[in-house]
Amino acid sequence: MSCIPLINPSPSPSAVLQRVIQASVEVNGQQISKIRQGLCVLIGLSIDDTTADLDFMVKKLLSVRVFDSNQHALQSPGMTMTRPPREQKEKTQQSEEMAIEAEEPAKMWAKSVVDIEGEILCVSQFTLYGSAIKGSKPDFHMSMKSETSKQMYHDFLDRLKKAYQPDRIK
Repeated sequence: MSCIPLINPSPSPSAVLQRVIQASVEVNGQQISKIRQGLCVLIGLSIDDTTADLDFMVKKLLSVRVFDSNQHALQSPGMTMTRPPREQKEKTQQSEEMAIEAEEPAKMWAKSVVDIEGEILCVSQFTLYGSAIKGSKPDFHMSMKSETSKQMYHDFLDRLKKAYQPDRIK
């Protein structure tokens, strides 16, 4: 799947998002978090970022259409699929075949993560503001400092949870 950079016109903060079937984050071999279908998002915060920039990113992440029209909503964790009784099985197969024939071709970029009821895995990534233009070492002067960025990143997550479904934000 492709990665899509979301760059705020302000010009910060930045996010690189990737649609995923599943994703996880591990640190030193220990899984920190995981999601099923949805978006994996690297969030970069710069020294110039404001809460207005966070609001822009929340709105954009929830509305950007990166999923195809044939993407279906995730099944609720408590739901289970059951088989139809044998006599209904033939009718069900015929109905499904007819539905597939009548179905329109998938349209690319038709649905958002909200439309498919997907999950979002956010990863703080200060290196998005790294620069290696001068010299042989990366320069991170445009990245927000550690203590400030931690607070702003958690503020971003809180805003995202309030705007969507808290249990789908990791």
